[in-house]
Amino acid sequence: MTHDQAYDPPPPLPVRRAVIGGIALFVVLIGLALLVRPVIFSLAPPRGDNNLGVASSGELVAGPVSRPILLTESHALLGERDEGGEVAITLVVSALPGGTVAVVNAWSTVDACAVAIAPDRASLVDCRDRRWGLDGAPLDGGSQPPLQRFAARIDNGAVIADLTTPVSGPGAPR
Repeated sequence: MTHDQAYDPPPPLPVRRAVIGGIALFVVLIGLALLVRPVIFSLAPPRGDNNLGVASSGELVAGPVSRPILLTESHALLGERDEGGEVAITLVVSALPGGTVAVVNAWSTVDACAVAIAPDRASLVDCRDRRWGLDGAPLDGGSQPPLQRFAARIDNGAVIADLTTPVSGPGAPR
């Protein structure tokens, strides 16, 4: 090659080859995503109303909290309501002595109305002034049933509850 000869650049990549290569790369990436997705879901913790985060343990230091919760399906719990096609329930989450927590249904087992945190923040009260402890046990005596209470635990600072079946109150297994 002499200095007088012009340098010939390589021919441009044919458009057809570039398009086919791009489509092949896209198909391979989609295939990888479809293979990885099931692995991600198999490693994730189970989702559903039997393993539901309802509060953080840190927020319970100030006292009980009332928390509306959306359920994945109806479990025939007292006070369940429809919220735009979703099943909702309101809970009261409280710290108890000994480092345990109580998760109770905020619906009266006697008067079919909502239960609220009393002004003293040490009990729960319904629309007719019937009272329950933060653990759902009746404080008024008599034959008043307890509130529906759910199994709960603290896991890495989160209060996790099983809302599928109450452990006490109406609907609890005997």
